[in-house]
Amino acid sequence: MAQKKRKRIPSLHRWRTVSQVFFLLALNPYFFLYRGFCFPAMNCWACPAAAFGCPIGAIGHFLVLGLVPFLAVGVILLAGALVGRMICGWVCPFGFLQDLMMKVPVPKLRLPHVLSYLKYAVLAGMVFLVPLTFGIEKTESGVAGSDFFFCNYCPAGTLEAAIPVRLFGSRLGGETTAPAPEEGSEEGAEAAVAAGEEEPGGDLGLGGGAAFGDPELPVDEGEDWLASATAAEPPALSAGVRFWLLSPRMWVLYLFLAAFLFIRRPFCRAVCPIGALFSLLNRFSFFRLRVKKDACKECRLCEKHCPTDNRVYMNPASQDCVRCLECVAWCKQDAAKIGLVRARPDESYWE
Repeated sequence: MAQKKRKRIPSLHRWRTVSQVFFLLALNPYFFLYRGFCFPAMNCWACPAAAFGCPIGAIGHFLVLGLVPFLAVGVILLAGALVGRMICGWVCPFGFLQDLMMKVPVPKLRLPHVLSYLKYAVLAGMVFLVPLTFGIEKTESGVAGSDFFFCNYCPAGTLEAAIPVRLFGSRLGGETTAPAPEEGSEEGAEAAVAAGEEEPGGDLGLGGGAAFGDPELPVDEGEDWLASATAAEPPALSAGVRFWLLSPRMWVLYLFLAAFLFIRRPFCRAVCPIGALFSLLNRFSFFRLRVKKDACKECRLCEKHCPTDNRVYMNPASQDCVRCLECVAWCKQDAAKIGLVRARPDESYWE
């Protein structure tokens, strides 16, 4: 029997895809750069088209310098306090990619719920502890602490920044036109420290080609990135590029792209450190999701259409809920609701 059509979609839900496309373009306009502000979404700051900074890279950078990343963490916590993980479902470009790939008609697998807690380990270990403990100082074995920093393996960073930077170069350092100071001079030493070449804290992977394991790639290469990327004849792949395509960070990207086809939002649920910070506030956010107890029949239709496999009637404030409102749109009993702040004590809602 043909599946019953969904009921009238709330006006807010209608605009989710429009919102995702809008923010994909707004966060990557190419012609506007303001990397000093960290936008709370998984959109790599080193993408040649990105307008804003990534809070994860900023957190690591400040920790290496011995500073507290108040602004980067504060922006995430403020957004989470207002809307919970709604930014994951309505704004994040990497979440949008997962939603699109989820539509490919292949059998879907369930992600074990216990893996949802892995993102907290990633946040604590790869984002906070690594730069605090190791910085990027080389050890006797030649291993750098930043080799284990999250940005060096982030699939969003690989897809949005590492690939175009490696193929076409970066425009993140091409604005400096002053002549280079002589080697060995005091000015040269200061320039080297400023560039992160001799600083014990280093650049933590925040500079040009070196940000993606390509220290031989000049930071001012590819100033006209857009022209290079749209050239009629793309640049030939050198042996170095072919080797790089099999590097560890590329394999991480390949594995996640494959997982996106079979598992609903695996990166958001199990790995994303920004999502981990957001999820801590899902239960306390101003914008909330709730289910009316006396109306819900526990038919699990909400779970079927949920991009994170959440049984909304059991836990409307689940750490994985991205506030996409699919449950509100599909609920036949009109039991799933959206609201602001907590319901009154005399109202029979699950929250």
